[in-house]
Amino acid sequence: MSEKVALIVATSEYEDAALRQLVAPAQDAESLARVLGDPAIGGFHVRKLVNELSYMVNLEIEAFCDNRKRDDLLLLYFSGHGIKDVDGQIYFATVDTQLVNQNVRRATAVGAHFINQVMSRSRSRRQILLLDCCYSGAFMEGMLTKGGKRVGVGEHFEGQGRVVLTASDALQYSFEGGRVQGESACSVFTHMLVRGLETGEADLDRDGMYSLDEVYDYVYARVSDEQSEQKPMKMGYVEGKIFIGSNPRPQPATLAPELLESLEDRRPWVRRGSVHELEKLLATHNKGLVLAVQDALTTLAKKDDSLNVRTAAEECLARLAETPAAGSEEPADEGAREETWPAAEEHARREGERPEAERLATKEQESFEKERVGRESAEGDKAEALAERVRLEEAPKLASQRSDTTSSDAPKQNDLEVPEKERSGGGISAEPGRHLISFRTTRYRDWGAVALQKVIGRHRALVVSTRAPKPTRRWQEQSSGIGTYLLSVAFVTPQSGWAVGFKGTILHTEDGGGSWKMQSGGTGEVLFSVVFATPQSGWAIGADGTILHTEDGGSTWKPQVSGTGAHLGSVAFATLQSGWAVGVHGTVLHTEDGGGTWKTQTSGTRTCLRSVAFATPQSGWAVGSGGTILHTEDSGGSWQKQSSGCSDYLHCVFFATPQSGWAVGAGGTILHTEDGGMSWQMQGRGTNACLRSIAFPTPQSGWAVGDQGIILHTADGGSTWKTQTGSTSANLNSIGFATPQSVWAVGDQGIILRW
Repeated sequence: MSEKVALIVATSEYEDAALRQLVAPAQDAESLARVLGDPAIGGFHVRKLVNELSYMVNLEIEAFCDNRKRDDLLLLYFSGHGIKDVDGQIYFATVDTQLVNQNVRRATAVGAHFINQVMSRSRSRRQILLLDCCYSGAFMEGMLTKGGKRVGVGEHFEGQGRVVLTASDALQYSFEGGRVQGESACSVFTHMLVRGLETGEADLDRDGMYSLDEVYDYVYARVSDEQSEQKPMKMGYVEGKIFIGSNPRPQPATLAPELLESLEDRRPWVRRGSVHELEKLLATHNKGLVLAVQDALTTLAKKDDSLNVRTAAEECLARLAETPAAGSEEPADEGAREETWPAAEEHARREGERPEAERLATKEQESFEKERVGRESAEGDKAEALAERVRLEEAPKLASQRSDTTSSDAPKQNDLEVPEKERSGGGISAEPGRHLISFRTTRYRDWGAVALQKVIGRHRALVVSTRAPKPTRRWQEQSSGIGTYLLSVAFVTPQSGWAVGFKGTILHTEDGGGSWKMQSGGTGEVLFSVVFATPQSGWAIGADGTILHTEDGGSTWKPQVSGTGAHLGSVAFATLQSGWAVGVHGTVLHTEDGGGTWKTQTSGTRTCLRSVAFATPQSGWAVGSGGTILHTEDSGGSWQKQSSGCSDYLHCVFFATPQSGWAVGAGGTILHTEDGGMSWQMQGRGTNACLRSIAFPTPQSGWAVGDQGIILHTADGGSTWKTQTGSTSANLNSIGFATPQSVWAVGDQGIILRW
């Protein structure tokens, strides 16, 4: 069964002074959400984002497009400032969007290329993108953007199965003295769209349904009448018609002229035949035509001078009354198709098409990745000593020592002949019967030596390397059992930890991540941060001022009163009783009784605060948009700004000692201080990707994670950072640890990694 879903994004408030505050977007979002969500009109499942942060909007858009069916109808709407920068790229501004040197700080906005990518990746082939944006050409006077005076929306959002409706394609704003000038005319587009759907005026063909084409025609005509300089545009292609809703006030359509003539014919048998023709029309989904038929039948039943005609009309109306209202269901969009391959069958089919060698190799690799690495040094020494005196003829004896190999698996002496010159050293290959044999590496559980094996028919060849493996560690993926975005992780012991994220998700493990189980938080709000002061006492905070608390390790979560409706992005506790939470618009909350009461502290800023950390109950830091760093020495009684030396969006702050701390953010920014933040220095960037979290289990050893699965590690306090492989390209949003040997990272699509 296909679904109709809508995501409405509107921004009217901006932290950057170069972006004018708007009034219309918030009102537009409310009215459009009401109409689209009305079962009698749109029938969409609607989610609304008003004045949200850029990373939140990006996450919501990706989640909105994921896990859709081919016939699902997706409607994505933007209202607010649109910006075309000097490179000709389009961005949609959010609350925290920054303009630097008349250009967009990309990590603080929603990029058109990002939207295009996630919509193209979605399985849905019925997508509508509505853009009610005033585009500002982000360039100084006298400079021309690539592409001239047009935005070129069609070039940025082209894609099969997608239609784009935009309020205008013109650059309607210009920068003067570093500030966007001009008044918004954007609301006219959404106002006419809502009016057309709500009043029925957009039902141009009076069929009782709103096709996308006729809605556009209606809006174009009305907007052009109101604002002659503003010309809406429609681009894109989908198979067949898309119907976005129903006319709540359908009007009778006009019947065909020949049918009207037969109804007025003086011959009763002709009028009698017309009744049959009218009844055929009742099966249509055209509500306007159905109303016209009902009116015609009612007139015949009451006024026709022929008893036969009146009786036929009355019987037809009676049958109509006994059946569901004709035309009450929305017609299936033309070109819509059912999926022909259930997920399990599709997977099996693709597996069957894969080459045998590739499938075996994948299976072997997965098996190898799951095996534990890094044995104790004593076991490694034993393996090396054993490997040095082993010869090929001893392979059967060795095979019997393997805990996972049965005696029947051991190769016989005449099963495999290896040339004498190849019997020493590792990397052995052989050609019995002139057939090449390839080997894979496997670890012996009991003594850690590396063996090479290959199943040949029923026989297994076994060769031991002459060198024991060096203990290595790597990131291993754990199964969360969900596809929901995870935004924060916290561990109190190597066994006990929690992860939180979208849709009120709370996951808990008691075996170091071997298995994760869902806990009920009693909320559907996004949870941005989780922290535990003890294995039993913890807090999770999130959207709309949500604060949850548990005193039994998460078995039960109870809401606490935050006293604010602001989104809270980070929480930290210095003691079991003393904690802080920070969020948008410079929000800082503090509790001295374990969250029983939360009080607002004065931060002195209106910027978004994304992360907070306390090294002692008195000394703490908060970071956020625009390179903001705040510091307190009196438990938050007063907050003072520290100079970060950058304007990047800072996503996370961490202090290993009261003097030594780090902050990470957009563009691969890594800042470090060794004097409690009196001075912050840029450490070498190991990436250009946005870094979203950082943690140091020891003052020298630390990790930073971020977008596109980036994982950076330092063993020297941040002087050098090296990239590690995490086997995922999903964004990683948080990193946490219990000990220097037990580290976890969580991210998009339910990703959980353990080091």
